[in-house]
Amino acid sequence: MLINRNAFGSALFITIFTMALNAYLKSIWQVPLNPELNKEGWAFPSGHTQSSCVFWFFLSLMLEKRWMIICIPVVLLGVVSGIVHFGYHEWYEILAAIGFAGLEIIFFFYLLKIWDYYQIGFYHLGFLLSIVIVLFLSLLLLPNKQGYFWLWNGLGGMLGISIGWMLLERIFENYEIKHKLVMSGILLALFGGIYFGFHFDETKIVYNSIITFIIGLVISIGLPLIDRRISKYYKM
Repeated sequence: MLINRNAFGSALFITIFTMALNAYLKSIWQVPLNPELNKEGWAFPSGHTQSSCVFWFFLSLMLEKRWMIICIPVVLLGVVSGIVHFGYHEWYEILAAIGFAGLEIIFFFYLLKIWDYYQIGFYHLGFLLSIVIVLFLSLLLLPNKQGYFWLWNGLGGMLGISIGWMLLERIFENYEIKHKLVMSGILLALFGGIYFGFHFDETKIVYNSIITFIIGLVISIGLPLIDRRISKYYKM
């Protein structure tokens, strides 16, 4: 396999979860964005910084690539310096995001060691994190369109990748007619959801979360299948 599915998949799971966590953290402190940006939303902690740190550092740890661990801080420093320079965030918002990202990386790195020890499928992690995101939705302190947008998008993406990964493992193990029926049912539900979301959902939150769900399915099912084809080609 050309792609380390466990490393990439787990990093993607945790990054999507970080989107939801960051939206919830922002709802707690409610620090507004710089007025000069003419944008609505909250700034503390920085969502782009937290998500970027979690994905790249966690992926480098899972792949055990020292060169990535050395190069990533340099690249991210340049990115966050640009964010501060153009007034999108202050340094304390950046540092807070890095701190939360560090706590996430430590927690999930050791959690996945336990997960792997007991040979639990990684897609179960996605379902567990989906439940946590639902709790975030239930506990959101202040109704905020932007906060709910990211939480629902995170939930859609998490469920899409989890279901796709689960189906893919079942297909690789023993492809049966019931898998075709399940996948057909999911596609029908998706088309129905898209129609409902586009025509009846004024906020487009449902619509966007379904689109994110589809993207999650495409990533979790499409990339491994393409990877298997390419791997077979190189072995020929």
